[in-house]
Amino acid sequence: MVPLFALIDALQYYIQPEKLDESMILDLYYLGGGSDPTKKDFTEMSMIEFGNQIRRARATPGGGSVAAALGSFGAGLVCMVTGLSLSGRKFAGIKEEMLEHRHACELHRGVLMDLVVADSKAFDDVMATMKLPEDTAADKKKKEAATQKATIEAAKIPLSTMQHSFDALTHAKVAAQRGNINTITDAGVAAHALMAAMEGAALNVRINLDSISDKSFVNDASNTVEKILSEGGKLKEEVLEIVEARMKELAESS
Repeated sequence: MVPLFALIDALQYYIQPEKLDESMILDLYYLGGGSDPTKKDFTEMSMIEFGNQIRRARATPGGGSVAAALGSFGAGLVCMVTGLSLSGRKFAGIKEEMLEHRHACELHRGVLMDLVVADSKAFDDVMATMKLPEDTAADKKKKEAATQKATIEAAKIPLSTMQHSFDALTHAKVAAQRGNINTITDAGVAAHALMAAMEGAALNVRINLDSISDKSFVNDASNTVEKILSEGGKLKEEVLEIVEARMKELAESS
């Protein structure tokens, strides 16, 4: 499957038509039951487009989406480092190991990119419950239940961002230790990005927990946040120590 926008961009680049507007492609509007197929979600936008969405005076995409994007980029760097530690005789002994870590981080990268959209949707869903009627006692009860459910889901999304970013960071450590030394700084940037994703997502978890009445969920989520931040911080420092040591090794050998 090829993304529709990639096909259109390729057509415009290689054919160079004098005029081509997506509204002119009639078949697009027969897809998806009449919905606008030219509308992109955040993950389908260019970095400039996504950046322009972030800078708007609107609540979404916000910090939770940016945290997930940072995590996805960090995981992507781990994929890069492990991918550049596969070819050649000197990497023969670690090829299978690097492939394993690369495949794992490809999964985390994809999930984290999906969470960019999911985080914004979760916020919008909470806001939608605020508009529910509360004319009667039954309405109020129904609205409160809907708001609580949506808020719990809104807390779970950044919690997932934290977990996937932490898991990717465990692979970053191996990549830094055993991967291609010429990509060592990329492993370091991955560690910074993944930790930033965890710290940013933690803020979003906490702000949602303040509005949740399920104390059991709140306690479990709070403990998970603290555990991931604590272990993630230690792991990040370990990765950066490895990076510094291997950078020194690289400098001395050149």
